[in-house]
Amino acid sequence: MTTVNAFIDEGLVTGDDLDAYLRGLDWVVVSRTEGQFGQWASPDRTTDVLIPLNTQWSDYRDRVAAAVQQIAAATQLPVERVLREVAMTRADVVLLRAAIDTPADGSITLVDGLSLLRGGYDAVEAAALAEVDRRAYYTGVRPQRVTTYMNQVRLGQTEVGSFVVPIISRVSPPTPPPGELPSVQEGIEPFERRVTRRLVVGVKAAVDAAGAAEASGDFSSFTAAVGDGVSANLCDALGDLDPQGRTSSVTFRVRWSRVLADNPPPAVVTVPTSLRATFKEAAQRLRPQERDRIVTVVGPVEHLDRVGDERDGTIGVRATLDGVTRKVFIDLPEEWYLQAVTAHGLGKPILCRGLLVVRGPRRSLANVTDFSVPDELPGLSE
Repeated sequence: MTTVNAFIDEGLVTGDDLDAYLRGLDWVVVSRTEGQFGQWASPDRTTDVLIPLNTQWSDYRDRVAAAVQQIAAATQLPVERVLREVAMTRADVVLLRAAIDTPADGSITLVDGLSLLRGGYDAVEAAALAEVDRRAYYTGVRPQRVTTYMNQVRLGQTEVGSFVVPIISRVSPPTPPPGELPSVQEGIEPFERRVTRRLVVGVKAAVDAAGAAEASGDFSSFTAAVGDGVSANLCDALGDLDPQGRTSSVTFRVRWSRVLADNPPPAVVTVPTSLRATFKEAAQRLRPQERDRIVTVVGPVEHLDRVGDERDGTIGVRATLDGVTRKVFIDLPEEWYLQAVTAHGLGKPILCRGLLVVRGPRRSLANVTDFSVPDELPGLSE
């Protein structure tokens, strides 16, 4: 009972969760007193389970634990599995499955595992960004709503079946009328659910666009799919799921939360890893092409790098360009590099002018003509 009690004490399994779980298993409500208890019968009517709904009862924890044990016995499932499944009733779970040959212990290489996790994270973040605002490319500081959401998304234990990683997005439904499940009405669907929907739609649209691009050589299909949530960020994420080319595909499969009444149909989208190069090319094309130009960079020094006995060094400055804050790398001669070291130690910003060179996501300043550590920063324009 220790494991059961731990799930209950941490709020991962409640009477309401058991209620939703049994509904999803097609159990039948025998009787119900709102806010007190619900009596459920198994589909074959051989088992009755009483689910406590009043958390103020002194024996609430014991009653929930007993219900879990009864459900496990009736479904012939291990208690631990029932607990995990019940805990997921409040979450949309994206199962990221890599079709890769694994040894008997079910492991994969660390490189492959990290690529799958990184690609999965970036794909979910791209979906969240698209749900806030559809764009071909996202850069700079993320909206607070996206940052808050990504900090709440959790990673579950891996599952058997090639290599399966659960990405868990808990749903926060609106409060329904007594005795009813929350209904998904236009305009009030929880943000977490909308992000997962956008992920499914966006990934499918990206796969379709990649197929069209490979068939015609025309990448306009990706631009046309921006309204569906396709972006350079999503394409980069899909291209990074398997950089080593050791899997035949990666599948996004969604288990929808049971806490909403209007759930979408089961969702499965397969991403052939043979499309990796196409996704990467699409990402490059969707990303705005910035031209090299003369700019003035102002900001704090966040990176210092000088190799061995070399006198010159490289600094990284956190600066705002075109309204977006990003890091700019600058190669400096010894005199200016030492001034940058001093500025870093004092927490002062530096001012530097030169040619902004953009190569992919990296920005650097070349042909530096001016460098200073001003006491006051005048109004500047590029």
